[in-house]
Amino acid sequence: PETSAKEGCLPGDTVRFTIGHPAGTISANETATWTSGASVETNLSGNLPWPEIAVKKLVKDQDANVAPGPYIAAGATVTWTFTVSNTGNVVLSNVNLVDDNGTPGSPGDDISVCAFDSLNPATEQLCELTGIAIVGPYVNQVTASAFYTRTVTAVDSSHYFGALVAVELEKHTNGQDADSAPGVYVAAGQPITWTYSVDNTGNVSLANLDVVDDNGTPGVPGDDVLICSISNLAPADAPVNCSVSGGAAASGRYGNVATVSGTPPGGLPAAQDTDASHYFGVETGISLVKETEGENADAPPGPYVLAGSDVNWVYTIQNNGNVQLADILVTDNLVLDIDCQGISELAPGGQMTCMASGTAVEGQYMNLGSVAGTPPGGLDVVSDTNPSHYFGARPEIQLEKHTNDQDADSPTGVYIEVGEALTWTYTISN
Repeated sequence: PETSAKEGCLPGDTVRFTIGHPAGTISANETATWTSGASVETNLSGNLPWPEIAVKKLVKDQDANVAPGPYIAAGATVTWTFTVSNTGNVVLSNVNLVDDNGTPGSPGDDISVCAFDSLNPATEQLCELTGIAIVGPYVNQVTASAFYTRTVTAVDSSHYFGALVAVELEKHTNGQDADSAPGVYVAAGQPITWTYSVDNTGNVSLANLDVVDDNGTPGVPGDDVLICSISNLAPADAPVNCSVSGGAAASGRYGNVATVSGTPPGGLPAAQDTDASHYFGVETGISLVKETEGENADAPPGPYVLAGSDVNWVYTIQNNGNVQLADILVTDNLVLDIDCQGISELAPGGQMTCMASGTAVEGQYMNLGSVAGTPPGGLDVVSDTNPSHYFGARPEIQLEKHTNDQDADSPTGVYIEVGEALTWTYTISN
């Protein structure tokens, strides 16, 4: 290359100047031309010493010079590989690789990756460094240095993205988060609505998300139901909601499990979450049998009880449903004091007995017993009634005896000639 003219030079003077030249072998003469037109040939044939070093840094076997680089699960092991090469034509000494540990402004935590006493021209060495992937974007830079009359350096950077792959599924039954049995109480025969909320709780986008329900048969995948599909869900996106309505609720306990799965970038394992939901198909029923003096006297007259004597009623209550009934209340339209022995709850199929007593009144009598119980889950109160009868008896009989048509209650009674006919008349009245 041309160099600047040197002023004040006379013929015969020695002139020194420097020519920059790439590494390699110079096989031709160089000629310096002066402004006077004189020229000096300088023989530069031979090897010029040229120290040069290069470094290539890979992360997860990728040359990730540009962000985001490969996706690596946060908390997983990340491996960097370094190839340091002598690209000059002289032996380099004191070869060192130092990584800035992702903090270019803090040399105190730099990592010495590897070191070599020497490195011949056209040769390379491999080094390796491992660490734990952090959350989010990450970049670190390695510097390779070596010495031959002067220090030569080379740098290379690599990026990765520490991925948190996470998805959350929340399943509700009739608006309730019924993760545990028995869950929501629903009257048998009523429809059920399930809602599914899908939220990306990680830091990478998820693609091709499917929400699948096991249809209440976890061991039979053939009847699983695809609830909805979501093409893409980014971390900043609002949760996506799906819903489906089932047929009439079955009687008794029921549970089904939903699963969501989505694909993260970079070949990472799929994100997945499950959520269970339960309901209980409620059949409610309560019955009351009321007895008077041991008789189920639904119709009159019922048992006969002496008016003025004690009369006893027994109330037998049975839970005919499939759920516990609470707040059992037994009442009577004419009896105020009914003793249920402090029982206020009744299990499915269970019975309880209450008692009351009073004084029998005269004539035909009817009173109406009632029972009510409260099922769980805010369902309607169930009730039943049963009448009972008795007849308040005042048994009396009257006998009127006449002699010859006269009421001869007192002596001497009727006077009759001896030998005459005599007639007694008996009149019996209730």
